[in-house]
Order: sequence, then structure tokens, then C-alpha cells
Amino acid sequence: MDHVKNAFKAALIIAVALVIPGALQWITWKTFATAVVATFVTSLIGSMTSKGIDTSRGNFGTKFAARTSTGPRIIAYGECRVGGTISHISCSGTDNNILNMVVVIAGHEIEELVNVRIHDTVVTKDGGQNIGGATVFTATNSKFLNSDNDNAFQRSTGQSDGLFRFSFTDGGHTAANGFGVNQIPSFGSNSKGLGCAYVCMQFVYDAEAFGGGFPNVSFDIKGKKLYDPRDSNHTFGDESTYEYSDNPALIVLDYITNTQYGLKALEEECNLTTGAGGFKSAANTCDQTVTINALGHTEKRYTANGFVDMSASGTGVLESVLSSCIGDLTYASGQFNLFVGAAQTPS
Repeated sequence: MDHVKNAFKAALIIAVALVIPGALQWITWKTFATAVVATFVTSLIGSMTSKGIDTSRGNFGTKFAARTSTGPRIIAYGECRVGGTISHISCSGTDNNILNMVVVIAGHEIEELVNVRIHDTVVTKDGGQNIGGATVFTATNSKFLNSDNDNAFQRSTGQSDGLFRFSFTDGGHTAANGFGVNQIPSFGSNSKGLGCAYVCMQFVYDAEAFGGGFPNVSFDIKGKKLYDPRDSNHTFGDESTYEYSDNPALIVLDYITNTQYGLKALEEECNLTTGAGGFKSAANTCDQTVTINALGHTEKRYTANGFVDMSASGTGVLESVLSSCIGDLTYASGQFNLFVGAAQTPS
């Protein structure tokens, strides 16, 4: 990690400066060691907590699926709206009347696809039907139905009037989406997209429904499943035991320990206690119920909902998440510690 390297460099500079001939006569070896260690820790903490690039800016403004050859994978925490990256696009059917798209919406397993949106309209769907071993939903919004369109899809209720249908793969899969394999040309059984959540979609050309142009698509999702040290059913490093959460303390813990896109910290490098600076303590504080108005309405003290991507600065990601809980991440005695915005007992 760059911040660790920079901290070592700073400590080395101090060490060299202190051992210049004649310098040591003014200090003890204990003071020498203290100065070097203090420089390392101070530099590391400053690097970890200094403001990085605005990694959360993508959460604002228009979010629609886009095609790019260099799009980084999305990291989604909590509940948020994403556009995603179009990884496959083609036409099929008579006179190419069907548009096929595969959109990757996260670079990891996610909890749920809450909504699909077309031109900001939330898609309502039927009960679904099995196509190629995958569950496929057809839109039931009146604007996405046209019984006069000869190419319309058949819905689960039997009507042949559907103009849009889709199938969701959550990222925890081991095989390609069966609907995509069955219906989308050149999307074969090797198109697995392992470790990525994605949506296979088909649109029937209909100028009235889609405005005659390329459909703008976005998705409301519940994001990554997280390790919670308070839950005895969770095993550190075994993501099959993790569960969805929007707790900022657990999100910070996930990012600093993740070995794919995070800081790769080991379990023993994290203070997982309920004491001061412990992640359990910080998570408990975030989950506290607070009253928000005179009518007695309540909500969790802190939650974090949004997305970043795997090309973002680690410092920037942490800065964005910590801002949601007035958090302060420190590194002391060989462990990461997290303090969130609440009164702390002095120690």
C-alpha cells in the first residue's frame, strides 16, 4: 500500500537525520526509537485519513448504462441506483427487431435487484417464467405493452404483448445465465461473468414505447454482503456466510480487508472488539435507533448507501464512507481502529 511505503520513507528520513554524527549525543536511544515510530504512525494515519479524490461523485447526476471498453467494476454498498456497464449488445429476430443487452451492475455478488428503470420509469413485472433454466420477468407497465406488435414477447400470464424482458444474475453464480445463453446470440455458456452481478435484457423495437431511440436503463440495487464480527454465524474470509448491511462501520471493515480491491488488511490487524476504537463498538453505535422528529419517527443513527469503483483511490473511498458516520480511522499498536460520531468514554 502506498500510504505504508510513504510512512516508512518518512520514518527512514527521521532515522537518518538523527544518526548524523554528533546528533545522538543529544538524545537517548529510547527517544530515538520513539521519534522514528511516532513519525511512521503519524505519517500513516495522515495518509489514511487525508481527503482523497471525490470517489462518490458518480452517485450524483444522471446514471444510465453505458458502453465502454475500459469501464472499472462497480463496488456497491447499501441501497443505491447504478447505471452499469454494457458488456454485450446485439440485434436479433426478423429485421433485427430485438435489441439484446447484458449490463454488468456490480463487480461482486449483491443482495438484490430492487428495480429496473427505463427512461426513469420503474418497470413493473409479471410473475416470471423459466427460459433456459433462468427466471425471466416481462414488463407489465402499459407503456411497455403492445398487443399489436407482431414481435412482442409472451408474458407469464399468456398474453403476447410484452416489449421488454430481463433476467438477473446476482454474482454468486457458477454458470452463465441460461436466458442469455438461450436467447442472446454470441452469449454462450462460457459467458459466465463470474464474480459480477449482471442483467440480461431484450427489447422489442417499438417507437411508441421507447421513443425510437436507444433505451436508457438504470437499476436500483441492494449491494454487497458484509462480514459482521458481531454475528457468530459469520466467518472472516468466507463470503458465503456474509449478509447484506448498510452499516458504515462494516463497510469500512470490508474495504480495508478486501483482497480484491481493498487494502488487504488481515483479521488480526483490525480491532474487532467492543472497546474504544473497536469495529463492533462502532457498528453498534451506527445501528443505534435515534428519534428524528417530534412525532417519534426513528431511524438508524448512521447508514451508508452508494457506489464507487475499483479504480478509485483507497483514501478517497474511505473518506467518502467515513463522512457518512463522522468517522475517524486510525492505526495504532498494529491495528486499525474506528471511531464514529458519538461520545466516547475517555481511556
